[in-house]
Amino acid sequence: MSCSKSFDTPFWLNFVISPDEYRSLTSKVESWAKPNAGEIRPAYKGALIKLRVRKILGKIPTADQILLKSKDLNLFYLELWRLCSRLSSSCYAILYLVSLLKYSKVFHKNHRIRLLDWRRVKTSLAPALLISIYRLLYPATISLHKGVVTAEARSFRMNHRRIAKVLLSPLFAPFTAAFLAGSSLGLLPKGRVRSSIVFYLASLVTQYSFSYISTKRQFRWMSQQVGPWILAPFSVAQLLNTFVYNRECTPMFFSAFMRYTSGFFLPLRPSNYPAELSYPSREQIMDSLTEITRERYPPFNSPILYPDSYTLPSAFQSINPIVSEAHPGIKYLSCALIHPANQSCLQSSIINSLALLLSFSKFVGLAAIGIGIAEWEFKGYALFAKSVSIKFAKSLSLLTLVSSTIWSGLCFTQNTMGNRLLPIGRIKMIGFVAGLWAYFTRDSNKKHFISVARMSAESYWKTLIKHNKVHTIQNGDLVIFSFSLAILMALFDHSPKTIDDRAVSKVLSLINGTEPKELAPSPATPFPERKFS
Repeated sequence: MSCSKSFDTPFWLNFVISPDEYRSLTSKVESWAKPNAGEIRPAYKGALIKLRVRKILGKIPTADQILLKSKDLNLFYLELWRLCSRLSSSCYAILYLVSLLKYSKVFHKNHRIRLLDWRRVKTSLAPALLISIYRLLYPATISLHKGVVTAEARSFRMNHRRIAKVLLSPLFAPFTAAFLAGSSLGLLPKGRVRSSIVFYLASLVTQYSFSYISTKRQFRWMSQQVGPWILAPFSVAQLLNTFVYNRECTPMFFSAFMRYTSGFFLPLRPSNYPAELSYPSREQIMDSLTEITRERYPPFNSPILYPDSYTLPSAFQSINPIVSEAHPGIKYLSCALIHPANQSCLQSSIINSLALLLSFSKFVGLAAIGIGIAEWEFKGYALFAKSVSIKFAKSLSLLTLVSSTIWSGLCFTQNTMGNRLLPIGRIKMIGFVAGLWAYFTRDSNKKHFISVARMSAESYWKTLIKHNKVHTIQNGDLVIFSFSLAILMALFDHSPKTIDDRAVSKVLSLINGTEPKELAPSPATPFPERKFS
């Protein structure tokens, strides 16, 4: 490819594309515009386009010229600028498309979306600012570390032993840089997205800190006996208690799960029920179950057997159409509300569980096939079918057993514990027992257990705020985010094998980046060399 000597390489081109990317792009265009064998005249429109492209390629600068021009600048800052500008532009475009979809006619919302929005700009700048601060502060902290190691700093080390010990730690540079870079989260507007990011990062720190500690020789037994599955009983107990008594604090996923499964265990409006008569909704039934636990499980006197002595407290008048037609052999009001047509709690639980099993099988089957295709490494169709079947069976059995234990636990505890022993605390006990089913799938659902624990912590925090048991600190989520990011980056820099999730490892590698050669740590220092992916 020829090049015009009078052509001057534009200065801004270095901030848009790197020499290697430019070389790859021009080579692809040049190979496409290369004339075919025996082509004399451009007989077709495509050949005319290729001819014009070849003329343009003869005038643009080569990759070597761009490289010579960019040597006048610092390559590290050029690369950092290109990465951050592309990341911010991509985030802004995604946020804009999400806004268009959110307020489109599909969701029946008419709202004018501006192309330039200041909140959207700040949100898209947050990840780029985080990467910039970390990559700029990391070499500065390494330089400080290298300065303390030198012989000239011996008096400083002797006079300030504690400070020198901190500066000589291999975790000082990533921890300090990441902690200061965490302030970039302040660009995000306060709300659900920001709090979800903080809870997610805090859960990752807990997970990988446990993995790092369990790899030590004195704590190796923890990885064999205790794992992420142990979080499931406590998490389900907290989530169920929140759903029963503080439903507005329940995470969306668990709330949707409970509402979906309630359709198989709670009575629905009969198809032949008169339209002019009122019938309790699903929300009213669940509110009545909550009130039953607070009223210490009142007994049920059937109006069919005792029409004169039948009385229903005023708090339960909304469920009268259900319990008034309940089986006369039922003894407790909760049982009359959950399965009014069947006297046996066990029989009703088995029938409803089988119906739920068939319903879950459709969604779980599609999800197992999709995950299997996404993670498929060709080792034969038999192994693929086996892995998908195992995932399907474990996930289906876990979801069915957990939901059945939750909805059937109220009847079981009513018949075994009466109405005085732990009237409210038994809800947590039911959730704990339901979460114990996670033990049988402890090796295949580790990520799901962490997600459930994250939702549990978030619901508990919202419950504390609702009842004014804690007072939020201004920008306290920034402090938690900064500490979590600092610990995570220190673990990734010191022991990258601890981060076993490929997606998380890629994100941390993006933040970590590559430092300039002149600021790289020396192998002679106690600081370990960084490994880049």
